[in-house]
Amino acid sequence: MPEAYLEKFIAHLQAREKLYRKLLPYDDPNFGTDPYWIRAYPFRQAALPGAPVEIEARVLNHAARPKNVRVLLNLQPGWKGIRPAAEQQIPARTEGRLRLSAMAPSAISRRRHVLGLSATVDGQPLGEFSAAIVDVMTG
Repeated sequence: MPEAYLEKFIAHLQAREKLYRKLLPYDDPNFGTDPYWIRAYPFRQAALPGAPVEIEARVLNHAARPKNVRVLLNLQPGWKGIRPAAEQQIPARTEGRLRLSAMAPSAISRRRHVLGLSATVDGQPLGEFSAAIVDVMTG
């Protein structure tokens, strides 16, 4: 690529970053442009009725300073929380991993369940930000 093209492209990206900093309420614009900075891992899994299910909330801190993050597993009726919430300080520009767990329902009313992940960052509730899918298997 010609150097002039690269310089123009970099200038365009820098202008876009300035605009995002004005528009987005975050201390780093990547929080507003990265839809997966909070995500459930695994996103989808299978479980037996009444069995424990482990979900890891992976949180990427784009900021230049540490963030205090609390994640809550939003359980549907029939689910029981084992460790439905976790809290951690995540260093700057680092991915944190918060372990959550719940017990799948023993009585199956449907096979597929969506468990939401709500997050609070530095005391600011963000609401349900991500989700995991659990297929509860029958025999």
